[in-house]
Amino acid sequence: MNKKIWAAIGSGIGVGIIVLLVSVLSFEPENDAKQYNVEQFTDSVSYSELNSKLSDVFSSYGISISSAIELKEQSSIDKYCNFFKSEEKQNLVEFCTSTELKDIEMNFLGNIHMIGSTHTPKLVLAIIQVNPFTTQLEDLKTVFTVTVETLVCDCWELEKPDGFESVDSWVDGLREFHINDVKPHSKSKIINLENHKLQIELTTNPEGYLWKLLVEDNLA
Repeated sequence: MNKKIWAAIGSGIGVGIIVLLVSVLSFEPENDAKQYNVEQFTDSVSYSELNSKLSDVFSSYGISISSAIELKEQSSIDKYCNFFKSEEKQNLVEFCTSTELKDIEMNFLGNIHMIGSTHTPKLVLAIIQVNPFTTQLEDLKTVFTVTVETLVCDCWELEKPDGFESVDSWVDGLREFHINDVKPHSKSKIINLENHKLQIELTTNPEGYLWKLLVEDNLA
């Protein structure tokens, strides 16, 4: 995986969060060599622990993310955390946090949102904006790979879910499908990996391409 170095993030994150936070989404074997992360995405892990773990791992790649904004009032959740068309899915959102990512030139890349009960996240959503020239594609792959390896397991290359050799190849597969289609929106099949559901979506917009990665606890 490419490890492009990103600069530290400034304190102002409101504009970026509002741009991407209001997007409405519609998401329709054992191996002894598997490696699991300390703060695996399970019922026993809190928002602060997961955000801290992501921050630590991103830091090892030179990536910095902002401190998390917490949204827990129902009015704020209805306004900024209304992610799902499904009422059943949306009812899972009792609490959410958001962090912001920027690239080395301090250009806004996107957000990572954690959603669930007041104590435990059940879904994690990474939303990344890529410019029309897709020069930020490697940044995107880094964010998605780190998110999957940190929240689920470091076992993708062993499992090869849906036949993809890596998260990078999964991203490349959806990108190729999308650019050869006439529709502005594409999404992958749902992948099941270690009691989690994974899915990516890609939408063409005026700024280029908006990518979304959903990681959902299968036991939620």
